[in-house]
Amino acid sequence: MTLSPHNARRAATGVQGCESNRAEPTPFPAELPDARSDIVSHTLKRIADSSPLDRAIAEARDALIAQQNQTGYWLYELEADCTIPAEYIMMMHFLDEIDAVLELKIANHLRARQAEHGGWPLYHNGELDLSCTVKAYYALKLAGDDVNAPHMKKARAAILERGGAARANVFTRIALALFGELPWRGVPYIPVEIMLLPKWFPFHIDKVSYWSRTVMVPLFILCTRKPVAKNPRNIGIRELFTTPPEKERHYFQRSGLLAKAFLLFDHVGRMIDPLIPASMRAHATKRAEEWVLARLNGEDGLGAIFPAMVNALEAMVILGYPQDHPQRVTAKRALQKLLVVSPTSAYCQPCVSPIWDTALACLAMQEAGDDASRLASSRALDWLKSKQLLDEPGDWRVRRPNLPAAVGHFNSPMISIRISTTPPWLPGPCIRHAIRRATQRVCVARLTGWWGCKAATAALRRSTLTIPVTT
Repeated sequence: MTLSPHNARRAATGVQGCESNRAEPTPFPAELPDARSDIVSHTLKRIADSSPLDRAIAEARDALIAQQNQTGYWLYELEADCTIPAEYIMMMHFLDEIDAVLELKIANHLRARQAEHGGWPLYHNGELDLSCTVKAYYALKLAGDDVNAPHMKKARAAILERGGAARANVFTRIALALFGELPWRGVPYIPVEIMLLPKWFPFHIDKVSYWSRTVMVPLFILCTRKPVAKNPRNIGIRELFTTPPEKERHYFQRSGLLAKAFLLFDHVGRMIDPLIPASMRAHATKRAEEWVLARLNGEDGLGAIFPAMVNALEAMVILGYPQDHPQRVTAKRALQKLLVVSPTSAYCQPCVSPIWDTALACLAMQEAGDDASRLASSRALDWLKSKQLLDEPGDWRVRRPNLPAAVGHFNSPMISIRISTTPPWLPGPCIRHAIRRATQRVCVARLTGWWGCKAATAALRRSTLTIPVTT
């Protein structure tokens, strides 16, 4: 896989040294224990020079080093399933901002990835995923594909065999409701007043992951306002329902006590919704709007991931932001930066991944352990260190106000593992400061249950550092 110039231009560049204006880290032990000596010992020097394995490793190492950006990072395309490219077409029709050339290229991408079973899987050679298939079918129909074309007939038959579009997941049903293709009673009741719930309530926005918050908050606005897509070509997909959507009575599974309890709350919420004072609704909407705007993150986008970014853009449109409003322009530009466009096809990435890619490539360089690999790993660690957030206000401080920043976003576990297990022949003083802060962040995240990721435990087990935890 080559490093595309398209992606390389998008990565943040520039390395900051210890003399940066970031908050001064706490003192770090003079000697860093050899946390990876067991792995570094298995380097190329232990393999015979004439070994085919040695040659294969050397060729892979050289190829990887050749793809490293001169500032130290690696960046590759991040391809997911066809849900996101399909949603990009749907977004263009929701807003009536259709790029015909781009739409054609995304449609080519979707057609090329239709599987033999007639639908679209979530991974290569996987089983048909109903929700992904419904969105891909709808996107292709919006793009102008004839419903009687063989690939469309095959997809439609596969969907109907599995119960039709009414059996798709919640997010797909919300997307269809936004296009008026099914009634709003077919999606959960999620009013914007959730933003006003007290912290002692069993559910609170601060009690879920950051990724979930960024997706949900703009979605609260959409599901409360219940807008209808502009849909300039007036395209629908009623043919994907086994029962007319307005007559469907089984959008939700009712098995299990917990499911029945949620359905009861959902029913009660819908009953009292007309009684909610307009002033309360306006206040809750304003709070959600301010929450989103404070985290738009420039051209990197809300949450730096597509679902949150597209929800934010559509919410801004519904709230009345004009097309030339700077924040709306920036939100759309963030989505456009996720596109990977070739002469004949295009797709939308879920996010860009320089942090992940650099951390994983850095691990490979440290496994190799020769001089060239050490130099590449050192450059990568310097770049990662320059991206560490030391004094940025983070949402975690709502519950842990004294917790210092360390890495940021949902990359923290991986990067904490990467730098907390770095061999002693690489880190200088700057990297050692970063190691302490990042590992401390992992400790607190693990102890407070913010993520139950095994990566946290692995990082702590592989690091021999003693880290004082601030709570």
